[in-house]
Amino acid sequence: MSDSLFGSPPSADTGSKGSVLTVSRLNALVKSALEQEFSEIAVRGEISNVSIPASGHAYFTLKDENAEISAVWFRGARIRSRFDLREGDAVILRGSVSLYAPRGTYQIIVKTAEPEGKGDLRERFEKLARKLRDEGIFDEQHKKPIPLLPGVIGIITSKTGAAVRDITNVIWSRFPGAHIVLGPVPVQGKDAPGEICAMISRFNAWGKADVLIVGRGGGSLEDLWAFNEESVARAIFESEIPIISAVGHETDITISDLAADVRALTPTQAGEFAVPDTQQENQKLDLLLTRNRLSMTRILSSLRDRLERYTSHRIFETPKTAIRMKLVRSTELARRLSAAGAAVCETRHTELSSCSNILETLNPLSVLKRGFSYTSKDGVRVTEADSLAPGDIIATRFHRGSITSAVTKEKKHGRLI
Repeated sequence: MSDSLFGSPPSADTGSKGSVLTVSRLNALVKSALEQEFSEIAVRGEISNVSIPASGHAYFTLKDENAEISAVWFRGARIRSRFDLREGDAVILRGSVSLYAPRGTYQIIVKTAEPEGKGDLRERFEKLARKLRDEGIFDEQHKKPIPLLPGVIGIITSKTGAAVRDITNVIWSRFPGAHIVLGPVPVQGKDAPGEICAMISRFNAWGKADVLIVGRGGGSLEDLWAFNEESVARAIFESEIPIISAVGHETDITISDLAADVRALTPTQAGEFAVPDTQQENQKLDLLLTRNRLSMTRILSSLRDRLERYTSHRIFETPKTAIRMKLVRSTELARRLSAAGAAVCETRHTELSSCSNILETLNPLSVLKRGFSYTSKDGVRVTEADSLAPGDIIATRFHRGSITSAVTKEKKHGRLI
């Protein structure tokens, strides 16, 4: 191998004293030198940040304890190899080094991959999972049910991430005006596990939340690692409030998912698990009422048919007096049956109407129809002017539509400031 970093020294027209290269020309020269010098390599490292878009090409990072490099495994070579890329696995990659000229970044072009063993994070994950599973922390018998109609829903996640928007949007679309309280925490980094545990404790001490959603959007194994810490898993397990875990995407499984009472595949699904769909529930009530009415109609019709068959039997034809008595009795029975059926229908109708009224009472939009509005700041309900200051941005929801406004004055203790 030449002492030069890229093989043979550059000629005078590729950067010698007095010559000036364009960026494109420099990248082309470096690309050529890299591909010539490192056309056949084998590199050992740990897989991270795997992304496989619709094209089928795999993009990921290969790293060790001191450095990392980008890698791409094109679809054809990947399918032929039949090797499954997994976050945290230690592998040996064989291929070549190339430079992506438009950005001036170099990467490994993978031809084949073979497992070397499990990466450090993967080993830590599996070791902790075995430990907590043996303790019974993941057992179904410890899972708490999610309430059907939660009064307050707590969300523990980053206040700036996409996850909080996805969760709140789906909750309010299914259950308009639901009371949501955000517990903002960092979701990655060294401080994240402690902040997440502390926020779970704060919600439990507060005692007003009926269900908690804990999670974040997708990311690499390193990005999600806060939710693989033992302290977070134990805080979720020990919470008296039922917890829905919503970490990453469908393919991301964390220790927190296993410890939670319910695992949602995505933050959006967590919102669906937290509240019922009021429109669907009303449709169910209407369907139940219809079914009850049809059922009672069929019962009464069947009884009436039986009664007519009995009264028309020839045994009643000879003794006319007996016939008249039976007819009177039959008429009375028919009347009583009809009255009883009507009473049952009325009772069922009253019960269903009561359920419908309760749901309507619980619907916050009923209040908004009467001219009230709902004001929030950063997703948290505002109930006192003292909690606002000039310059704060607030959102106001009306029965139809909403506005966003800025506070210019505030009135505290009767004085306008």
